[in-house]
Amino acid sequence: MAKRNYPKNGYPSVTQVIGQLDSFVLMEWFKRTPYNEIMEASKRGCEIGTQMHDTIQLFIETGEAKIDTEYPKEITTALQSFMLFKKDHPEYDLQRSEIPMACDKYGINGTTDCVAMRDKKLWIADWKSAKISKSGFPVIYSEAKIQVAAYCMMLNEVENKNIESALIVAIAKDAVSYSIYEMDKEEIEGQFNNVFLPLLKVWNYKKQQKQKEKEGIFYVK
Repeated sequence: MAKRNYPKNGYPSVTQVIGQLDSFVLMEWFKRTPYNEIMEASKRGCEIGTQMHDTIQLFIETGEAKIDTEYPKEITTALQSFMLFKKDHPEYDLQRSEIPMACDKYGINGTTDCVAMRDKKLWIADWKSAKISKSGFPVIYSEAKIQVAAYCMMLNEVENKNIESALIVAIAKDAVSYSIYEMDKEEIEGQFNNVFLPLLKVWNYKKQQKQKEKEGIFYVK
């Protein structure tokens, strides 16, 4: 997933806004892991995630998959996990992929992974690279649900759609396995209105405060 060149609108990305949330799992990992290992693992995870998205995008758009990466084992396993999902769920017709959006209504940028068709209705689909848990399947975290809800609402606004369903697929990179989570209209709107928009409000407030500090504007009672 290449770095997106959004318009110079000053808007944050969806991932930046959601990144304000502290992940309990990550915090616990940070506590017990040396700093250099954290940085190395984070860099590796980001690169694998990006290359996995690139590989899936190429497959959706061309029907072919090219494994040209410094992480062939992980990317090959992730692709096999993705193909297993495709085999198990032929009801999803994957259509457009990697759709960049700049939404003026909400003041936000973002890129949704895929638009799919199921039962003659459009769905938003999002891929998450992950490791399997003790259950043998990758975990889908709450942050992913917030993110996909934001993408859905943005795409509806930017392209005048009426998408009311979303799919999250956690794709394992260390074993051939996947997990899925489906969201309906009520959950999408709930995640967006009750979680994402308040986070966006916090982000914009922090931005305003930083700008005031930069300009030397202080209020003293």
